[in-house]
Amino acid sequence: MKSMNTGLRVIVVGSREFVEVYGIQGVKRVVITDPLEFMMKLREIVNERYVSMILVEEKFLDEFRDEIKRLKLDHPLPLIVGMPGP
Repeated sequence: MKSMNTGLRVIVVGSREFVEVYGIQGVKRVVITDPLEFMMKLREIVNERYVSMILVEEKFLDEFRDEIKRLKLDHPLPLIVGMPGP
């Protein structure tokens, strides 16, 4: 039986050091250099059709907790998962 490739992607979002650590081969990497840029990029990624999971550096989740909660209510997928930074 052939396995189906659904084309769903994982994206890593955070500082350069964070995406280098968690950005395994085949994972799209989004480097954030300015915290104000974070929510704009996160909204763009959430609206991408084939993204299944977004791994986010925890410092950004802490800083934008309320906005991310609202975003999750409107978009149950992709999953937004916090990961410890370097």
